[in-house]
Amino acid sequence: MLWTNLHMDDDGEWLYDALIGGTLEISHNGSYLYLNDLARDLCACVVVFHCIRTNKYADLMWAERSTSQIVTNYGHHREILECLATQLLMNILLDGKDQ
Repeated sequence: MLWTNLHMDDDGEWLYDALIGGTLEISHNGSYLYLNDLARDLCACVVVFHCIRTNKYADLMWAERSTSQIVTNYGHHREILECLATQLLMNILLDGKDQ
């Protein structure tokens, strides 16, 4: 389920090459989703990976339901999701590779 919303150009092998070659840009953003009282307990994050050499992209989106108190009172909650998503994908890229 974690990787259902992962989309990438080609097979994604370029991500490793871009990471090792220093041409990988990573951006992320998260937000608390306040939808007119429909969902006060959701936060989401998006991470975008871009190779500046090949102009290939990958993106990952996660949404999490938690208590509304945690989502609204702890602004770092969504930032933790962003960093976790980025770090997990980087670990997968490097796992088993000679570094």
